[in-house]
Amino acid sequence: MASQRLIEDVHPSSESRRTHSSTLLARRRRQRSERSTAHLNAIPHGRRPYVEPIEELAFGYMNARCRHCHALHWLAERLKRSSLSSPQFSLCCHNGKVLLPSLPHPPQQLHRLFVDDTTDAKQFREKIRQYNCALAFTSFTAKELDVNSRGGGPWVWKAGYTIYHRTGTLFPNIPCTPTYAQLYFFDPLEALDYRMNRNDNLQRATMEALQNTLLDINPYKNVFLHAFEILQRIPSTDLSIRILADPSTDLRRYNIPTVDEIAIILPGQQDHAMDPRDIVLHNRRGNLEFIHDHNSAYVPLHYVLLFPYGTPGWTYGLPHKRTETQEGNESLMTQNQNTKHITQVQFYSYRLHCRENEFPILQYGGRLFQQYVCDVWVSTDQNRLRWVESHQPELRATLYSGLEDAVGHGEEDVNLHDVGHRVVLPSSYIGGPRYMNQRFQDAIAVARHYQGFDLFITFTTNPLWPEISGALLSLQSAADRPDLTVRVFNMYLTSLIDELTKHNIFGVTLGYVYTIEFQKRGLPHMHLLLTLSPHFRPSTAEQVDTMIRATWPDPIAEPRLFDIVKRSMVHGPCGPAKRDAPCMKDGKCSKGFPKAFQEQTVMTRDGYPIYARPNDGRVYDVRGFSADNRWIVPYNPYLLSRFDLFFSCPLSQ
Repeated sequence: MASQRLIEDVHPSSESRRTHSSTLLARRRRQRSERSTAHLNAIPHGRRPYVEPIEELAFGYMNARCRHCHALHWLAERLKRSSLSSPQFSLCCHNGKVLLPSLPHPPQQLHRLFVDDTTDAKQFREKIRQYNCALAFTSFTAKELDVNSRGGGPWVWKAGYTIYHRTGTLFPNIPCTPTYAQLYFFDPLEALDYRMNRNDNLQRATMEALQNTLLDINPYKNVFLHAFEILQRIPSTDLSIRILADPSTDLRRYNIPTVDEIAIILPGQQDHAMDPRDIVLHNRRGNLEFIHDHNSAYVPLHYVLLFPYGTPGWTYGLPHKRTETQEGNESLMTQNQNTKHITQVQFYSYRLHCRENEFPILQYGGRLFQQYVCDVWVSTDQNRLRWVESHQPELRATLYSGLEDAVGHGEEDVNLHDVGHRVVLPSSYIGGPRYMNQRFQDAIAVARHYQGFDLFITFTTNPLWPEISGALLSLQSAADRPDLTVRVFNMYLTSLIDELTKHNIFGVTLGYVYTIEFQKRGLPHMHLLLTLSPHFRPSTAEQVDTMIRATWPDPIAEPRLFDIVKRSMVHGPCGPAKRDAPCMKDGKCSKGFPKAFQEQTVMTRDGYPIYARPNDGRVYDVRGFSADNRWIVPYNPYLLSRFDLFFSCPLSQ
C-alpha cells in the first residue's frame, strides 16, 4: 500500500490531474476578477463606465429647527463643528446672538389675498408691487432694468445700484394731484378715487379693502396726520416739521409700535435734518426729502403690505441678545461701551428665515419680496461703502489716492484740476477693483504653478430640485423665493467641491478656482476651473471619452440620464428656428450651435478636443424642434445624474 501511494504521488492519475487543473484554473480566474475589480475601483467615479442607477444627491426637507430662534433649516446648513443629533445654525440668528420679535400676523383681509386661490387674490399677488406703491407713504426710486419683456422665463425684478426712498410735502402743489402720504389726509372715498385714477388696471374692491385696513392699523398714518394738523393750524408757509428718528425709547423693546414710540414731532424753521435719520416734512414748499436708510421707518414707510403694522426696520444701536450672565450684571453692561450691536446683515438674515408659529408674510410677498431683498441689500452695501469712505486713514488710503494714483495709472496728460479726493476701496471689499484684481492674480498664480487647468465646469441652479419645491409655500414657484434658491444652490455647491477635491471623482485634484454669477433671470450659477495631477490629466481622445459626452444617452439603458439631458443639456432652439433667441448675435448662434457631426473625439493641436457627435440617427423633439447630437452641450454622465442640473464640463487648456 505504501509503495502504491508513492507511485500515485510521483505519477498522479488522470482524474487527479483534472481536479488539480480545474482548481488552479478557478484560482486564476478569481485572481483576474479581483485584479479587474481592484482596477475598476481605482478608476475615479467620474471616469468609470456609466451604469444606472446612480445615487442621487438629496438633502431632505427643511425641517431642522434652530434651537435659539426656531428658524427652519436643512441639516446640511449646520455648522461644521455641530453634529447631526444636535445641529447648530448661524445663518439665521448668529448662533443665538440676534433675537427679533416675530412679525405680527397680518389682518384677515391681507392674509386672504396672500394665500387664497381666488381670482382677486391671484391678481393681487401678480400686481402686488403696484398695490404697494399706491398705498405707500414714501416713493421708491430705482433704475429698473427690463429683463422680462422677451419672455421665456420667470419674472425677475432687477435694478441698478442706486435705490432711494423719498417723501414729498404734506400738501400737494397746485395743480398737482395728491400722491403717497398726501392721500392719507383725504376722505377715504376721495383718496380711493385718486388711487384708482392712477391705477385703473387694479381692482377697486381690493384697493378699498387694503386702504381701509391700513387706515385702521398702520401707526404711521397717525404720525403724518398729526404733522399735517400742526402745519394746517400754523399759517406760515416756510414752516417745516422734523420727525426724530431716535426718540428716547428702549431699543430692546420690539412690541408693535405706538405713535409716541415711532417719532417725536418738532415744529421749527429747520429745512434739514439735524440727525441724518430724521425725516423733514414741509407744508407746500420744498423739495422731495430723502429718507435715510438708517431710519427704522425706511422700510415700513414704503413696504406697507409687508409691514402693515409699521414694524420698525434696522437702525444702528440694536443690541445683541444678552446672556444670563450679562443680565445679572446690568451695571457692568451699562459701563461697557463696546457692547456688540446687530448689523444690517444679521438683522435681515434673521428676517429672511421662516419660523414655526410665525406667518411668513415676507416670503409670501412674491415680486414685492424680490424688490425688498434687493432694496435692503443695496442699503447694506452702501453702509459698508460709507464706512470705507469715513475710515480712509485707517485703510492707509494716502498710499493710493490723489496725484500719485493718477500718475501711476499711466495717464499722459494729467489735468491737476481734475484730480480730486479719491475714495479707495480696499481689497477686503468684495466686488471692488482691488478685490477683483487680487482674485485674478491668485487664479493666474495657480494656473502658472500647475501649468494650466484641465476642466472648465459650469454648474447652474435647477429650480426643480426637490429641496426647493418641497420648501415653497402654497401657490408659489421658485421665482418667488430667491432666498430658498440661493440656500439650496450653496448646499449643492459645497457638495460638488467635496466631490471634486475630497472624493476625487476625476482624479487627484491639485487646485481649483471658481466664481459665482447670477443669470439674467436670477438663478445663481458657478464657473469652476479645475487642475488635476499629471497622472489623471486627459491627454488622449480615449481619456477624454471617459470623462465627457456630447451625445444622446440610450433612453432604454439610461432613462434617468436621458431625461436630464433632454431637459437641461440641449441647446436651443436658435438659428432659423428662433432668430430672436438670446444667444443670437449678428444672425448666428454665439455658442456655435449646431456643431458639426463628428464620428470620434479628436484632439487638436492647441489641446482642445472636438467631441464625438456621431450621426447615429438619434433625434428627439425638444422645446418644439428636432435635436440630434449636434445640439448636445458636453457633460459628464456621473455628475449630471447625481446632481440633476445643467452641468457643462468641457476640457480647458
